[in-house]
Amino acid sequence: MSNVYLSLDIESDGPIPGLYSMRELGAVAFDYTGRVLDKFSVCLLPLKEAHENPETIVFWQKFPVVWKRIQDSSIKPIEAIAQFDQWLRKVQMQGKITCICWPASFDFPYVAYYLWRFTGECILGHSCLDIKTMLCDLIGEYHKFLGKRKLPDSCRVEVKHTHCALDDALEQGMIFFKLREAMKDLREGKA
Repeated sequence: MSNVYLSLDIESDGPIPGLYSMRELGAVAFDYTGRVLDKFSVCLLPLKEAHENPETIVFWQKFPVVWKRIQDSSIKPIEAIAQFDQWLRKVQMQGKITCICWPASFDFPYVAYYLWRFTGECILGHSCLDIKTMLCDLIGEYHKFLGKRKLPDSCRVEVKHTHCALDDALEQGMIFFKLREAMKDLREGKA
């Protein structure tokens, strides 16, 4: 069975799942070579018992058009996750899924929490590759503030980071494949 790399990105109204809500989910499935197989995107209404984090809402004030789009096109979380789960099962038929995120420690816990909560399982498993860690390994710098500005020119992509979850999932997936190639070249002495 071939590998499918699933780039996940979420937008939220706070820093952790459960206390706060995932407001948008974007996913792009890539084959092993980096070719896009399929895409998924959905906006979610907030969880009834959750709150909005004031600092996160201040962040969203910098992106009013995106925040308004998320709010205006949101559906109930149970419906959104049912759609996502159905899409995941279709993607899973194309190969074994490996999740990738930037940073995995933020996006993946939200996705896993929502899958467990609304479907009773997380068919993605319990692990996710962190693209930021790949960059750290490639350039030999390790700190939490390391950002995309440190990407080598050979690993930059044309897709802009828009805070639209689908755009950002596509961007980080493309970066993953460029980083993977750069790391392979480094191992083989081509870099």
